[in-house]
Amino acid sequence: MPRPESSLIAWLGVDEAGVAHVGGKAASLDRLARLGFRIPPGFCLTTAAFGAQLASIPGALADLEGLGDEAVRGRLIGRFETAPVEEAVARALDEAVTRLTTEIELLGGPARFAVRSSGIGEDSSAASFAGLHETELDVPPEGVTGAVRRCWASLWSAPAVAYRLRQGLALDGGGMAVVVQALVPASSAAVVFTRHPVTGRTDQLVITSVRGLGDAMVSGTVTPDTWVVDRSSLTWTEYTPGDRRNGRPGPAIEDAALRELAALALQVERGFGGSVDIEAAAAGGQWFLLQARPITTLPAETAPDVTASTSPTIVTGTADFPVAWEDPTDPSLTWDRDDMHMPFALVPLSEDYVRTLGEGFNFRYTFLGGFPQRWRCRVWNGYAYFGVDFNAPEEERPGITERWQAAMHRQVEVTEAWWRDEALPEIRRLEAGIRTIPVEELAPAALAQAWDRAWEAVRRMWEIHFIAIVGPYTAVEELADFHDALVPDAPPGEALRLIGGAPNELLDVELGVEGLARIARTHPAIKAALTTGAVSADGSRRLVQPAELVDLDGGRAFLAALDTFLEVHGHLGQAFDDLVLASWADEPAIILGQVGQHLVSPPEEAESRRLRLRAEADDLAAAVRERLAGEPEKVAEFERLLGYGRAIGSLTEVHNYWIDRLAQARIRTLSLRVGRRLVANGSFDAPEEIFYLFRDEVPAQIERPTDARPLIVARRDELGRRAKLDPPRIIGIDPGKVGADRFDGERFTSDDPRILRGTGASAGVVRGTARITLTPADFARLQPGDIIVCASSNPSWVPVFTTAGGLVTNTGGVLSHAAVVAREFGLPAVVGTGDATTRIPDGASLEIDGTLGIVRLL
Repeated sequence: MPRPESSLIAWLGVDEAGVAHVGGKAASLDRLARLGFRIPPGFCLTTAAFGAQLASIPGALADLEGLGDEAVRGRLIGRFETAPVEEAVARALDEAVTRLTTEIELLGGPARFAVRSSGIGEDSSAASFAGLHETELDVPPEGVTGAVRRCWASLWSAPAVAYRLRQGLALDGGGMAVVVQALVPASSAAVVFTRHPVTGRTDQLVITSVRGLGDAMVSGTVTPDTWVVDRSSLTWTEYTPGDRRNGRPGPAIEDAALRELAALALQVERGFGGSVDIEAAAAGGQWFLLQARPITTLPAETAPDVTASTSPTIVTGTADFPVAWEDPTDPSLTWDRDDMHMPFALVPLSEDYVRTLGEGFNFRYTFLGGFPQRWRCRVWNGYAYFGVDFNAPEEERPGITERWQAAMHRQVEVTEAWWRDEALPEIRRLEAGIRTIPVEELAPAALAQAWDRAWEAVRRMWEIHFIAIVGPYTAVEELADFHDALVPDAPPGEALRLIGGAPNELLDVELGVEGLARIARTHPAIKAALTTGAVSADGSRRLVQPAELVDLDGGRAFLAALDTFLEVHGHLGQAFDDLVLASWADEPAIILGQVGQHLVSPPEEAESRRLRLRAEADDLAAAVRERLAGEPEKVAEFERLLGYGRAIGSLTEVHNYWIDRLAQARIRTLSLRVGRRLVANGSFDAPEEIFYLFRDEVPAQIERPTDARPLIVARRDELGRRAKLDPPRIIGIDPGKVGADRFDGERFTSDDPRILRGTGASAGVVRGTARITLTPADFARLQPGDIIVCASSNPSWVPVFTTAGGLVTNTGGVLSHAAVVAREFGLPAVVGTGDATTRIPDGASLEIDGTLGIVRLL
């Protein structure tokens, strides 16, 4: 029967209501029910309820006028998540939940619900909003109200607002309904595309499936089984197995059930009058439809061309390195392994950390107004890969790119104030929120929620990261382009010396180490302990621990200074984006070893070196002005570029200090604290074993502890196997030879076994002993004047750069982390050699030319 538009509740398949009243998802479900398809019983809390709630919250209506402001959206989300539900809405919702609970219990099932958003325009032929609004599964009756609040609030989430911007829709979203249905106790969950989403072929369906509930598959945190199914015969022609995290062998769907599902999807397609994608769940030998929406982005249909000589090469892995595509479009992308930031196989929690930072990448495009591409992150066999795909039609990309470039230039102008007044204060609030979680005091449910909030804070820090680097890299690139056009024969990186000698946090780190060394020199016992180290039980030398200094003369004063240093800089220390790597605060012996090296061979004083580098930068700028004599317009342009480069250029590396290292340190420390609590619960034996759990497995262990030891043993063994793999540099479409940018650089090769070629990143010629340095644990082996040979580096390497003689890396260009820091320390450096850590023997004699980019084994 028709329902009045003021009605707060509409029962699916019973009460007729339009999209404006119940939203796209509920309207689609109601349509499925009326076409005779099986859906879980349930109701919709309508947009009238949303309107009543909006009107009941003080200030909320006013906030709708300022949705272009991220802070306003955040405030509005907070209001909806915390405000009490309007009285009439609360009463109607309670009555509907009670009625649905009774229905479920009469059918013999436990009352658990799926609570999902149903926005206006959602699941329509113009826009899908797939995965952009809130969905919560396995919700008990008493939890429905809270889930409804979060669904309402998700109307203004950053991804949803970005999608509306891209689709040209109103920012306020027009309202939000919420669907509440009985949770299907699924043995398997599946998604079906009735037209191939990559090739556009109408003779093929694509089905993906996992065992159990489908939220992990839809969110991309689990790799599903994937089938390509022939439309006419309903038999599969291609099958790619997915994850087996639960250890059960075989596909998630048997062949008979697969045929039934394919036939069901084609019936829905006929009912909807066009290609659809559906979500379904199997329970009790039956398929339940959970969602159906028109496919809103379809490529032109293409047939496979087996004769074309220009077909791209697709790298799909090997027997030792299998690749299971997580999305049907994945094979059509180029996936680059990020061995600059994650060169080694990752433990499960680090895999999720990488996925979390990857989630932050695309937010900058929303923040700055759109971009025709988006980044994706995948982790295969423990190794991180990033790919880029287009999210706009080809004819729209030039215009969007032009607007993006204009936004980049605007960001150059505002970054200095934005970083100081907005970004840095928010970063401090976020890290403090993680750091101050009272892990030991919270009840299990509260701790599980705090764990999830901490990961959201990390994601937000990475959103800020990818905004923060836009202005600085743009400014430095433009300055370098101007200089290199003027001086075409200048060596790589020469232009970047123009911004050298800036005071920043990296200098503060060095000054702090100098201060500790200064105190140690006044106390002979402390100096001796730091320079000679300690003796292990087996007689070998090791780094001294802080506790071993307490009773020495001057020990307490030195340790007080160390505590002050670590309070400010203790989040540094990790070589890469891997949670198993400790910060200085976690393992202060590492920084004590660097203080010892300063005592053995004092480097040039930090401030003196900074002033020297700034004087050299000023001389180089004067030379540019001399070349431009008589061209006042070009001089003015140079001064503008130089001003911005010097004002914000340091952020190309300082952001790493404040975000990369800080976010990693805080979530690692929190993980270990939670790990200690799980040890007490009997989940496993050592706090560090939490790293072998995935992020979403931790709350379950907190609230319902189980013996995770067998799982951890199996995963530790698997990590050992993965560590021996040689992962491919590229997966998916091999792009062949492509141009290099100043950050990633080019990977060079050389036929001469005694010569390596790379990019000259910091000028100077130096000879020294090669020291292969893979992690901070190797810092203790470094001697003054050694040439560091590593995969890459970051601000955690600052103390060793002050005593090293030179630097050689596998990865990077003249704007990579290693190159930027090397120039700040006047350290000759060659980056992007490709394989220096495997080709150069530890202890070999080297000569490096940081101008020409040549490394010679002597």
